[in-house]
Amino acid sequence: YAVLNPGGTQQIGCVYIDPPLTEGHDASVVYWVRTSELAANLETALGNALRHWLETEWPFDYIEYPGR
Repeated sequence: YAVLNPGGTQQIGCVYIDPPLTEGHDASVVYWVRTSELAANLETALGNALRHWLETEWPFDYIEYPGR
């Protein structure tokens, strides 16, 4: 999934939801934001929103976040 700025004119990050790397997990989730967005804490905000979205809207019980 592309993460866009509020105006939808620029990609500022990305989210990947893939099959799990580790047995016992339902999905593997990796995300990033552009370096220019780190000072605004977008990475933390995206991570929090992403975890909430996946927990409430997706059929996964065990999600791995490699590198996090």
